[in-house]
Amino acid sequence: MIDKQRSKSWISNLIIGVLFLQLVTPGITASAAAETDTSAPMADMGSSVTDAVNQSPSSSLRTSVTDNVYQIQNPGFETGDMSGWTVIRGQAFGQNSVSDEGTWWSEQIPYNQEGNYHLNGWKYNEAETGVLRSSTFELGGSGWISFKLGAAKNPDKAYVNIVEADTGQVIARYGNSVFADVGFPNPAQGMRLANMEQYKANLSDYLGKKLYIEIVDNATSDWGLIFADAFFMYHESEPAEGIIAKDIKPDFTRYRIDNPSFETGDLTGWTVVEGEAFGPNSVSDETTWWDEQIPYNQEGAYHLNGWKYPEAATGVLRSSTFELGGTGWITFRLGGGKHMDQVYVSVIEADTGELIARYGNTEFNESGFPEPAQGLRLANMEQYKADLSKHIGKKLYLEVVDHAASDWGVIFADAFNTFNELVPEDGIMVDNIIPTEIANRSFENGNFEGWTIDGDAFQVTDEAGAGKEGSFFAKSILEEVGSIISSTFMLQGTGTITFTVLGIDNPEDAYVALYDASTNALLEKTGDVSANEKISWKMQKHYNKKFYIKVVDQSSQARISVDAFQANNTGTIFYMNLDEGAGKKALEEVSGLEHDVNYVFNNARYMDSKDPRWTPRGVKGGALLFDGYSNDIEANAKDTIPVGDALTIEAWVAPRSYEWGDGNKLSTIVNQSDQDKAEGFALGMYRHGTWSMQVGIGGQWIQVWVKDHPLEKYRWNYIAATFDKETGMIKLYLNGQEVASQATSVNIPITPSTENLIIGKNNRPAEFAGLFSYNMFSGLIDEVKLQNKALTGQEILAEYENVKTLHGGSIPEIPNGDIDEDPSVFDGDQHRPQYHAMPPQNWMNEAHAPIYYKGKYHLFYQHNPQGPYWHQIHWGHWVSDDMVHWENVRPALAPEAGTLDPDGAWSGSAAYDRDGNPVLFYTAGNDSLSPNQRTGIATPADLSDANLEKWDKYPEPVTEQNGNGIHNEFRDPFVWYDQETDKWYQLVTSGLQDFSSGTALVYVSDDMYNWEYKGPLYVSDRSLYPELGTVWELPVLLPLGKDSKGKQKHIFMVNPHEKPEHVPPANDVQRDVEVFYWIGTWDRDNFKFIPDQEAPSKMDVGDGYLTAESGMVTPDGRTVVFSMVQNVRTPQAEYQAGWAHNLALPVSLSLDEHDELRIEPIQELQGLRDAKLVDFADKNLQAANQLIQNVKGDMLEIVMEIDPGEAQKFGLKVRRSDNGQEETMIYYDKMNGTFNVDRTKSSIDPDVRVDGIQGGYVDLNGENLKLHIFLDRSVIEAFANYKKKLTTRVYVGRYDSLGLQVWADKDITVKSMEVWNMNALTGEQAVPVDVPDNWDNSVYTDTTELPNHDFATGDLTGWIAEGDAFHDVHVTDAKFFWETIYFNPSQKIPGGYHLWGFNEEAGGDSLTGTLKSQNFVLGGNGKINFLVSGGRDMDKLYVALVRVSDGKELFKETATNYEEYQRKIWDASQYIGQKLYIKVVDQSTGGFGHINVDDFNVPIKVENPVNPNPPPSQPVISVNKPESQSSLSFEMAKGERQVLFPVTIPANDGKNALKIKSTDVEIEIPSDVLKELQALVTDSELEHAKISFGIEPLSSEQIKELLARAVQKNHADISATGEIYEFKLSIVKADGTALTLNKFSTFVTIRMSAKANSRQHLTGIYSIADEGKLEYRGGSYSRDKWTSKVNHFSKFGVLIYDKSFEDVDASYWAHEVIQKMAAKQIVFGVSDTAFAPKQNVTRAEFASLITRALGITLAHSVIFKDVEPTKWYAASIAATYEAGIVTGRSINTFAPEQSISREEMAAMLYKAYLFHTKQSNAVNRLSNFKDAGTISSWAANSVAVLQELGLISGRGNQLFMPHEKVSRAESAQATSLLLEKVNQ
Repeated sequence: MIDKQRSKSWISNLIIGVLFLQLVTPGITASAAAETDTSAPMADMGSSVTDAVNQSPSSSLRTSVTDNVYQIQNPGFETGDMSGWTVIRGQAFGQNSVSDEGTWWSEQIPYNQEGNYHLNGWKYNEAETGVLRSSTFELGGSGWISFKLGAAKNPDKAYVNIVEADTGQVIARYGNSVFADVGFPNPAQGMRLANMEQYKANLSDYLGKKLYIEIVDNATSDWGLIFADAFFMYHESEPAEGIIAKDIKPDFTRYRIDNPSFETGDLTGWTVVEGEAFGPNSVSDETTWWDEQIPYNQEGAYHLNGWKYPEAATGVLRSSTFELGGTGWITFRLGGGKHMDQVYVSVIEADTGELIARYGNTEFNESGFPEPAQGLRLANMEQYKADLSKHIGKKLYLEVVDHAASDWGVIFADAFNTFNELVPEDGIMVDNIIPTEIANRSFENGNFEGWTIDGDAFQVTDEAGAGKEGSFFAKSILEEVGSIISSTFMLQGTGTITFTVLGIDNPEDAYVALYDASTNALLEKTGDVSANEKISWKMQKHYNKKFYIKVVDQSSQARISVDAFQANNTGTIFYMNLDEGAGKKALEEVSGLEHDVNYVFNNARYMDSKDPRWTPRGVKGGALLFDGYSNDIEANAKDTIPVGDALTIEAWVAPRSYEWGDGNKLSTIVNQSDQDKAEGFALGMYRHGTWSMQVGIGGQWIQVWVKDHPLEKYRWNYIAATFDKETGMIKLYLNGQEVASQATSVNIPITPSTENLIIGKNNRPAEFAGLFSYNMFSGLIDEVKLQNKALTGQEILAEYENVKTLHGGSIPEIPNGDIDEDPSVFDGDQHRPQYHAMPPQNWMNEAHAPIYYKGKYHLFYQHNPQGPYWHQIHWGHWVSDDMVHWENVRPALAPEAGTLDPDGAWSGSAAYDRDGNPVLFYTAGNDSLSPNQRTGIATPADLSDANLEKWDKYPEPVTEQNGNGIHNEFRDPFVWYDQETDKWYQLVTSGLQDFSSGTALVYVSDDMYNWEYKGPLYVSDRSLYPELGTVWELPVLLPLGKDSKGKQKHIFMVNPHEKPEHVPPANDVQRDVEVFYWIGTWDRDNFKFIPDQEAPSKMDVGDGYLTAESGMVTPDGRTVVFSMVQNVRTPQAEYQAGWAHNLALPVSLSLDEHDELRIEPIQELQGLRDAKLVDFADKNLQAANQLIQNVKGDMLEIVMEIDPGEAQKFGLKVRRSDNGQEETMIYYDKMNGTFNVDRTKSSIDPDVRVDGIQGGYVDLNGENLKLHIFLDRSVIEAFANYKKKLTTRVYVGRYDSLGLQVWADKDITVKSMEVWNMNALTGEQAVPVDVPDNWDNSVYTDTTELPNHDFATGDLTGWIAEGDAFHDVHVTDAKFFWETIYFNPSQKIPGGYHLWGFNEEAGGDSLTGTLKSQNFVLGGNGKINFLVSGGRDMDKLYVALVRVSDGKELFKETATNYEEYQRKIWDASQYIGQKLYIKVVDQSTGGFGHINVDDFNVPIKVENPVNPNPPPSQPVISVNKPESQSSLSFEMAKGERQVLFPVTIPANDGKNALKIKSTDVEIEIPSDVLKELQALVTDSELEHAKISFGIEPLSSEQIKELLARAVQKNHADISATGEIYEFKLSIVKADGTALTLNKFSTFVTIRMSAKANSRQHLTGIYSIADEGKLEYRGGSYSRDKWTSKVNHFSKFGVLIYDKSFEDVDASYWAHEVIQKMAAKQIVFGVSDTAFAPKQNVTRAEFASLITRALGITLAHSVIFKDVEPTKWYAASIAATYEAGIVTGRSINTFAPEQSISREEMAAMLYKAYLFHTKQSNAVNRLSNFKDAGTISSWAANSVAVLQELGLISGRGNQLFMPHEKVSRAESAQATSLLLEKVNQ
């Protein structure tokens, strides 16, 4: 089974992204040969200008004059090749680039090409770069051009240039601006990947210019390729179609200096800032020099010529300022300047004046005169290039410096190109010659050359001295004072300054000091040092700064001797030994800094926090285990030393799993890199243990691979990688031996990266859900070391041998407990089950392949050892003696390199060979094949091992699809051996090729290795049972024993599956992951299963929580089935938990006395029982609850029997909190025969996705209810009389939800009840749940909420907005982004609204601003939580908690570049009592430059708390006066709650209506209703009575509670768009007694104010009962008011009623009408969550639809004999009969439960139309349907009229199909159209 948790789990939204990443072309290093096709054959002429402009390029290859002049050649690549196009550089394009493929990947997504061909970026390796140029054309027509683009995610690297041919200037640049990696694989959901988009661009400013196109691909990864087509350069007017392309070309003037090549002929743009070496005559147009005519090698016509002024002159020439952009590389030409310490070019930061680089003419050479070819480099300039990329974004200027007076003391310069979009290929890599070492550092010149001397104390001597480095050293002498100062130097190397103090007297007066050269600030100074002491100063934080050394002797009684100063050391620049053993920090030895060890449980959500997993058993000291999804160590770039000229990386690693290699990226061990920029380095592991060293050198990302020496799992591997620019070589070593090498360009260093250095995680990981990162290392890491030198092979081998020596001559073995996944990390988890089998950590889906061998049960499961998400599937493995106490064994199967299963070891089964030895059959995944699924076999590596830890895979597939079933749906082999036939049988997942049914394909074999296909096992009918889908996953066939007639029976179980490409839109019903089964006969001879009944049954009624069945026959003959319990949690919850899914308890299947399925827990589970807590019999409800009131537990087994008596609903509440706020009820509903779980109060956690009521039909056959319940923290498994099972999840929000309570709607008898505590899987008591201190905020009575904390007002009321980023328009009720993904993964929007920071019409991401809450005083427990999503930028996009007093931001959170909300929690308890506010900041304007927030839960202290439940307001005593004596019209003042007037006022004359108007409500009560009211009292009482109308607005808290009950009651999203009021009409007698009129015979009109919203079609006035029941009262909307007529008073509000059904997807054709009709309470689901849109409608159901839609009520009783008066539909049939809408199938029969035909529906609709409109029947009409002749005569007229009215349409091809049945969706649509028509 491959596609898991599609509908019930968050992974359903994420697996698409996972599969997409898997489908990216694998093989990072594959290279394509460069093939350049420069041919451009001329096409024939013949088409007209109009044809050339408008025709499709595929229609003809002939070209017109317009084509030849105004169009490029081969604009749509319709020649099928590259004719007319030229590859300018690189290997991204070649002769194979043109493709005729119309779709891509197995999902068949269209490329959207124009004709038959297009340019396809996948034809060459993604890592390749290149430029493709079109022919030249003249821009004509309107100046508009058009083209298509796809992919090219990064527009900075992949784009289209429009270039002016004459000048080579880029006039425009366009990227694929709509690229969107969302909604895969559906373009309708916004996906824009390889599917090209149409663009158009206006170039009219360049009309008449000669232009050409360049398609540029400089990207190497992450959709770093380009698809293009249809480059039409001539349009007579603006094209009608296409997105207007945005010009993204850089501002070249911003990045370039003025007059860079002196082509003005003078020094324009340059300034002489010093001396006389430069002046007005410095620029020359001479091209050669001296008589020998040696070329200067200038770029254009001019250059800077040093000979134009005397050589003795000195000076400085400064350029204009520029911003460094592009790649950060610059180029220039230099000549002359023999002495580079005197003549050079400086690069200076403009803002600070800091010198950042200095370059000289390193190639100067006087030999070979006068032949440059012989090496002469004098005035003939050389081309240079320099890497300044670490200064990108800074403002710089250049200075040409000439401080020399002779000996080629002149400089020649030209072509200062400061903006390069690519790293230049031409030119010599020039070194930065700023001094990095102290001149004459060891005084080996024999003097103080390079030092400055002050006084007479110091001298250089060669006398003998212990510890001196060479022949000389410096010393001071007694009786003299003075100092010596070194030359200035730039600190580089290791960042450490070293020297030796050879001798010293009085160190307080004789010392060495280090000074900052720019400020002269003292930074370091020697103290009390000893003679011959080596000093080392760690100055890494001052790296690249300028310093000088000062040696001081300031006393005649002191002296000092020094030697061997060194500031540019080689050696270790980064070292983590990871010996900490505990804690959350790791020490970096070189800098002495500690760095955070990131780990998900550092701040655990569901248990106490825990340290990362350290072990004391590393190769040297300790080591750290990286978990593969949350562990990494990140060192800020500023705290690391840049690498460059040389590098050695060493690490000891022990992987425990290999990643898939998503995004073609490494699971890095250590990296500091940006691959897109070709900067830095990365050493890491890839698929199947292959590994690589990758570096950025000279603008290229160079990869050196080791594929034939993979890293071994569970063993220490010593890996080392070296680079040396001088030799131009990268070498890789494994365990001391060189295993790979690759040459690089000599003398070009690694380009340093400004990214942080990370251990265990890729700098640029592939991500999903804004949470999970791929490309992380899983396993142990130790001894991570970086050196800025290249170690030799001998040195690396010596290190390896050294470790072996430490451990007695061999590399140490790793204990399993140090590296294996460890379930103890979850000790204390609030929700993790304890006696259910689970993977030790991370993810599982279905368990499979149970088998018994050597006294042990084995069970395997789909497992991702990298993290709690579906990916890179292994076979996890459990072993047990009893199927209950399971032990973890290392994964049995894993994806391996080769052709069999490189991409996954997916589901399968286990069988025996003829000798009784176990054999595994598994689905071998290979994504490079299509189909990508085959059956593989594995056998035990050691049959003597009862645990069967290791398995050997057979190298070839044993079963392949070969065209059987649905293509690429071929998996989950279920195999068994039949001793009678001596054959093996295999079932394989698939479906029929016409998608009419899923099935299991049957194969038979004599030897397990050669299989013969026998056809489908069984075929159902998808049209009858759409819930079965098109594919049946995990087919299992097991014996059940003999039935009551002695016939052998089997059970056939499947999991339904369906894909949109099978049966679009495939959303009419829910094809979730539930287990369906049939009981029947296995016809072995014909290889068929014959079910006893066609309709499938569900194994479990918990609505999909139980899934993925497998099973076996145990040695004692029982049929035992294993299944999985799904998590159904949000992505954030699974990330924070660290585990996903668990095994359900094993169950035994058999036939009961009725030949029905009996499902019961296996007896061995009793071995988990601990103390018995309850044991009683025959107690009524009250007595039973008294006996269990003190029972608390989250790990219980409960067995009970209930005699319901008169009760209709009865059962047990579990996980009940002390205050009843949380509880989960398991109950039986006798009325409808259903076994249910009610989770509407299961959790107060707002992010929990488990709620509502789920259940299914269970026939108890008159028996008492016998419950058997297993409660294991979040898991509930319940059995009803062992007929059905109900599995569900409960994630409580309270820590005291541990209680039990028996429940019933009437008194019951608990016949028996037993309760046991349960032990954990180990047989011991479980570790208790960690209960945090002060967790319950509800105990505080002096707190309130933040005003409008969840934006429930629909606007920013209560918030303060500054700037443009946050306005009312940003508050939205949208539930989805990208059409189908919930903003809130809990699928709820607290308050109905949230703040979405992106609104395209308001300005999109370009807006900036700040949003602040009101100031508040923090109270309660001080814990704050909220939802946030959107962009990721901690500096520009964040939410902060700010202290009012000083504006300090106390907490900050940003989002993750994803729109899905995550909940953030701040423990701000230390700030309780302080005045604070919430601040939301958006200062970002780029992509994802917005932030979204919602649901700020802040405990705000109420300074003067009042009664939170004030008494209701007292009646108004004063009598109101009408607006005039002749009217009953009253205006209520603001805040007024009652209108009261005497019955006897003149206006109450029996004719006037009572009209009341308030701010938001208007009421009109007819006089007839007033008469009914007055009739409640006697005539004598009437004279002194008063009429009272009361209006009571509900408080916000009351509204919240009432709507919460409505949501639970109606299973819909319900929100109010205005206030909710309770209306009351009473008559008050003289003694104050009030009599209320509850119902009215005449309708009362009410008008209520409400804001308009985006879901008006789901909005209306509703009556709201206290228990949450809603009554739709309809209404019309006008001028901000809803108007409706009601026949009673109660609570009323304008509500949005958004009812979603799980089987009606948003893309389903009838989704909106079903939603709308459900809101009007005209249509209802078949259950709370299902609508069954394709299910047929009965005649009774359609009659009921009509009565509800038109409001027809019953006056007389039913007259049809087949309509029982007690049936639910009896009243509707009677009402429609009385109205003349139905007549029946005969005089006295109606056939209520038979399906209605389309012509019957038409007849009813037409009669309903006539009834409502009072129109006469039209006669003799005839429809124009092609099959009109087949319509019955009694219905023909109705069909014809309804067709004219637009109320019906055909089913395609102009066919009405009158005798076909009507689906529920069609009936909803038809009724909706009827309503719209009659209400016009």
